[in-house]
Amino acid sequence: ITASDDDRFKNNDGKFTVAFGNSLQFFLIGKNEEGEWVDVTENSRWEVTDSDVATISNGEEVNIEGDLVELPPGLLSAVEQGEIKIIASRGDKSAEADVILTDAVAESLEITASQGSVICGKEISTLSATAVLSDGSELDVSDSVIWTSSDTDSALISNDLATRGQV
Repeated sequence: ITASDDDRFKNNDGKFTVAFGNSLQFFLIGKNEEGEWVDVTENSRWEVTDSDVATISNGEEVNIEGDLVELPPGLLSAVEQGEIKIIASRGDKSAEADVILTDAVAESLEITASQGSVICGKEISTLSATAVLSDGSELDVSDSVIWTSSDTDSALISNDLATRGQV
């Protein structure tokens, strides 16, 4: 099991750290029949050892402001402070990762674009989101937020795994 921006979220003990109230996208990497490493996140079953402390998505749809949005498999949402294990399984194989949920909370969210403006139909800009936490630290949460547009007639923002945040 790995996470978006893996090194940034691991402490010295090799555990992932997430501030509760935030999310982190996890991925499961496995070998295919040819022995090559591939992303098998979407075809895997995800669980946490304590669903009161954190939840993890298996690709279900949620209602956000009247729109149904499919959460990507492996998206962990931290609910309370504590420690959990994430278990990802596919067939008869499984993997685990330890996660610490801290009490630092997001106080603000900063959104930036790779380009200030784009020409409709000709250019792509990728959005990034940075959470500023109560302890003064910053986390790149670009892969953990659900992107929506206030004007879908003018711009759509991708939530697909490979193109997340692209406008």
